[in-house]
Amino acid sequence: MALWPSHLLLQKIAAFSSCRLGQTVLSLGGMQNFLRQVVTIAQAAGALIRRDFAEPIVAEQKSDGSVVTKTDRAAENLIRIGLSQLAPYIPFVGEESVEAGVIPNIEEGEFWCVDPLDGTRHFTEGRADSFCVLIGLVREGMPVLGVAHMPMADETYAGLLGDGAWHIQAKYLPKVLKPSAINPPRIIVENRNKHKPTIGDFLAAHATSPVTYTDNPWPFLALARGEADLCPSFSGSCEWDTAATHAILRTLGIEVYGNDQAPLRYGKLEKKFVNPHTLAAYPSLLTNQS
Repeated sequence: MALWPSHLLLQKIAAFSSCRLGQTVLSLGGMQNFLRQVVTIAQAAGALIRRDFAEPIVAEQKSDGSVVTKTDRAAENLIRIGLSQLAPYIPFVGEESVEAGVIPNIEEGEFWCVDPLDGTRHFTEGRADSFCVLIGLVREGMPVLGVAHMPMADETYAGLLGDGAWHIQAKYLPKVLKPSAINPPRIIVENRNKHKPTIGDFLAAHATSPVTYTDNPWPFLALARGEADLCPSFSGSCEWDTAATHAILRTLGIEVYGNDQAPLRYGKLEKKFVNPHTLAAYPSLLTNQS
């Protein structure tokens, strides 16, 4: 059951729009109203997650071996209702909906791509810094809007193609993100990928580049902050794991590539929304290597 019934959702979103974080977002003159409202919906889902994090958590196992909780489902329901009220014409693809067999018609090429609680296992283990809300908007196979909200840190990244990207933190003014690449490129790798042969081969081909290993589950955002220039990811992921952060990177002139070295595309129904191995990078860096 959702923490807030559907008929109360607009009230909850309105309340968030008038609170500290909502006022912070609304002060961004360059951020379009559409993106501001998506940020508010993500923050509302984050509040639900924070409340549940303080209570006993019961995990269930899904068909693919991953875990799910009532919080995942409640957060997805809240987000789905909020987005349907914001843009009722856009289909909704959510991790838990897909698991339940609910897949809308996305032939028109535009759909929401949502992971309501990315890092559920970390959520169940009490790791407060390792889960977030991810909302992406896909058009013609490519993500154009992204919001990544970290509930426990009260921190949000948001971007809209052609509009810009922002880093929003509690108690601080919003920061417009304007990273730039350097050469040799700085590489960031998740620790869980550290010992994979494919990562070793990649690093061997970039022997002059400094490498940072991280436990942060969203290393793509290191590129958005200007802390890295390349991020290979050879672990399994689905479209809802990458759409939001990919969109944020695209607003900054950074791309995410698949195995074929073409930009990663979305709406892969035939592959059950599963991504290939990915590489986040500035296009100029790849051009320089070719």
